[in-house]
Amino acid sequence: METLLIILLIIAGLFFSNLARVAFKHNWIAYVLSFSLVFIASGLLTYTPDWVGYEAWIEKDIGRDVFFNFFVHNVLPADRGYQFVHIFFVATYTVLMIMLISKFTDQILLVVVLYLAVVYLFYSTQIRFFMGYYAMSLAFYYWFVENKRRMALFFMVFAVLNHASLLFLLPFIYFFTVDVEVLIRRVALFLSLIVIIYFISSFFLTDETQDIVFLTYLASAEHESSLLGGLFSFLPWFISFFLIHLYAKRKISEYPSLLQDKKFQYLYRFMIISITFIGISLERQVVGQRFIIPSAIFQIMLLLYIARYNERRQNFTLAGIGTAYFLAYMFYYYILSMEITSSNVTEMVSEMLQSNIVIRLLLNP
Repeated sequence: METLLIILLIIAGLFFSNLARVAFKHNWIAYVLSFSLVFIASGLLTYTPDWVGYEAWIEKDIGRDVFFNFFVHNVLPADRGYQFVHIFFVATYTVLMIMLISKFTDQILLVVVLYLAVVYLFYSTQIRFFMGYYAMSLAFYYWFVENKRRMALFFMVFAVLNHASLLFLLPFIYFFTVDVEVLIRRVALFLSLIVIIYFISSFFLTDETQDIVFLTYLASAEHESSLLGGLFSFLPWFISFFLIHLYAKRKISEYPSLLQDKKFQYLYRFMIISITFIGISLERQVVGQRFIIPSAIFQIMLLLYIARYNERRQNFTLAGIGTAYFLAYMFYYYILSMEITSSNVTEMVSEMLQSNIVIRLLLNP
């Protein structure tokens, strides 16, 4: 417990130091607005689809992940419930997210608005995973871009302590050690290997291995979904990946120096990592909800990063195409999904927004 407390204090110090650094280095108004927007929209909720489940975890002391358990047992005040936990986690990983965005662009508010609109349901619900996901993303960044191995190891450990499934990302360190053109050709092989692992894990999973939380994503019937449902859910992500990949490849041919640009390589490769989960996600949508949907942040940042190489006219065209695709996705996800798959995503998001403390005050002053 003492070690975990030290980790908590270190991460808190990093948060506050980076709050100050990013606020002064970038447009501090955009920084404050970005954090405030996300915190109000996602942090000040009193309902999410997982809310009751987390309350039961706290009450019955059955939390799975180390950091969540540590926080509940050692930080959470005795007279506070899950809402306090929710606020802390959302505020913390929002800072992590903004730290990540600030590494690549000054347009923090634009990235946050686009990203939150796309992942709002999951961002506000999967608090343990998003805490770990941004920590792992920063770990990869510090390791491969800034070559700060101690910082990277710290964030790796913190990520896994928040969600064991993030161990799945560690083998993808390999993706950062090969030429990007070779990497693209080998993605199909990785997809095949992951599918094979999925079937092996499903066949050999026993009662004992059920305790390994991230393996249940592969074998639990609870997470099984129809193939058509998976196709509908992740088809837009595959299309956007394919289009951005073609655009990035074109820019590489125009500006070969991008192959030596570590930040470009980081964004490009992380986008590729996410799409390798598409095979399993078609049947186990929860895998895609963990590893594909959150990665939208890398697609958005990669487009903005490439845009600096464009002429003004090219950026107008890119903005137009991007806006059209974004609006089409919003229609597809929030409206068309209800008609085709009887999805209740829109209803859940509506209920979450209605539970928001600020929205309630505005509607009922």
